[in-house]
Amino acid sequence: MPGNVSQTDQPPVVVIGKGANALGVIRSLHGRGVDVFLVVTRRGDAAGYSRYLRKTLLFPTSEMYAAPDKFLEFLEKEVPAGSVVIPAGDPPMLWISMHRQKIRERYLVHCLREGLAESILNKNTQIEMLESTGVDFPVTLFGIDGDTGGGQFDNREKLLAMDWPVIIKPTVAEYVRHIGKNVILRSRAEADSFVAKHAAILSHLQAQEFIPGDDRHLWVCNCFFDEHSRLKQAFTFQRLGLWPAHRGTTSYAISVANEEVCALSQKIGRDWGFTGPGMFEFKYDERKSVYRYLELNPRLGQCNWFDCCCGIDNVWYLYLLSQGQPLPGGIPRQRDGVVCHSLLADIHARLKDRQSFFSIARLYMRDLFKPHVGQFFSLYDPLPAFVASVYAAKKFLGFVPQYNR
Repeated sequence: MPGNVSQTDQPPVVVIGKGANALGVIRSLHGRGVDVFLVVTRRGDAAGYSRYLRKTLLFPTSEMYAAPDKFLEFLEKEVPAGSVVIPAGDPPMLWISMHRQKIRERYLVHCLREGLAESILNKNTQIEMLESTGVDFPVTLFGIDGDTGGGQFDNREKLLAMDWPVIIKPTVAEYVRHIGKNVILRSRAEADSFVAKHAAILSHLQAQEFIPGDDRHLWVCNCFFDEHSRLKQAFTFQRLGLWPAHRGTTSYAISVANEEVCALSQKIGRDWGFTGPGMFEFKYDERKSVYRYLELNPRLGQCNWFDCCCGIDNVWYLYLLSQGQPLPGGIPRQRDGVVCHSLLADIHARLKDRQSFFSIARLYMRDLFKPHVGQFFSLYDPLPAFVASVYAAKKFLGFVPQYNR
């Protein structure tokens, strides 16, 4: 994998992660003159092909989390002491939180207060914490299996009694490999089949009311809180497409300032004592005329390069906060009307969703003359987009295994 950039006087960064999330961090920091190392857990990840990297390091996921001391020894051999460590994903973020003391003996890293990351990364405790904020959220069933206390109805029966559709989510990342990020059940028959197929892990799955409305009702706030949980900057965008359709990650979006979504994110962050970057997700419920909370990812969002291109550089703020440096004063304004896309993934999702070629072409033509930001594509850093396109094509043709749903 390529990568050779010149040394600078600023502390280098080691990014632990993959995909668009890691790539955005790399490109943002390169623009600031910072040397970047990347740790990936599998060969062939698109971010590892950025020409802006000083070095790409490979370390298997299983060893990273099962033998943290071995991973730290690996880093000590490859990455200079005093480097800033930035997680680009939930698993490395959790790993850093759990081993913060040992990491801080050699590196600079920002961590949430003790226990907060673990609480947020469990979807059950995250919703329980939200109840005290007064922010609206979907009806939630904490675990599908097990007695709920009275002995009359267990959670399976409560699931079957919910209004359809229902969205099923793993409560912790460990169970994503079983069902994917989430699954939408549209009928009792689908629920019966799902419960029978995944009986062994039902207690680790969460069921939620599915808020009606298409992808355009989904909003994201990528924001940053200082060490006193004060909102320093925020970037909001409206999702227009997901991969997979209606239940995956952002594949098509447009930057739109949304003060209400910012205010809700600010309230949650302040009430929880949140610091650093956070990705807050909401869905607008037309029945109530209100934005309803979906989840918080306590890290840099997948679309952090989108933020940066629209004038809100959360990566740079994290780099400063990790070193204990003061953050810039004032709250910058975002650039609106910019389209962000992962084009092949978006086309794949829409075709799988049985959208017509005409409707897809009409959507893209509508936005043709707006400024565009590619999650992977960059004219000056082209290889990651090529690698990501090959992966998307393989998945479209069925060469990439799907989760066992």
